[in-house]
Amino acid sequence: GADPEDVILSSFKVLDPEGTGTIKKEFLEELLTTQCD
Repeated sequence: GADPEDVILSSFKVLDPEGTGTIKKEFLEELLTTQCD
């Protein structure tokens, strides 16, 4: 199977489209409040 650390890092890369190594608060907030269903 996949290495759990690689899976987690890959997931966060989706949340970091600019590849900066950080997630913008506004982006995460919008994602969490609009992707309910």
